[in-house]
Amino acid sequence: DNKKPRVRKFDGAPQRKAIVEAVLIKQPRKPDSGKRQCIKARIRWNNKPIYSYIPWEKYPLSKWNHVLLEGFRSSNIPFVHTRCIRGKYDLPPPQTRGSANKPSRKGMPGKKVDKLKVLRTKFYRIKSNIIPDIHQYMV
Repeated sequence: DNKKPRVRKFDGAPQRKAIVEAVLIKQPRKPDSGKRQCIKARIRWNNKPIYSYIPWEKYPLSKWNHVLLEGFRSSNIPFVHTRCIRGKYDLPPPQTRGSANKPSRKGMPGKKVDKLKVLRTKFYRIKSNIIPDIHQYMV
């Protein structure tokens, strides 16, 4: 099953709205290293404080922002049992990362057009013998 883990402070709800109290950087437990961007938030429903992880990069969160939290099992960050949902309330959706030339990003809008490929498709659509060797005209 692909169920999200239950959070005790949510009082049985799958998600909860919270207000950011502080944006902080936490360090993971022993074998891992790095910096994890987290927030300390207060759930509006029951006024309980909770630590939450911010996924992806580039977040413009500050104090008094509203976020939507969901259950999340982070085994390596202490006290963090929830994560923020991107694209809800004051937390914008994640931006695309990396170059547009990666194979995984080929179908995304704004990619570079391969001129050779366009010429080839035009030639094969014409189906004529006027251009016997297409490579002469492309160089």
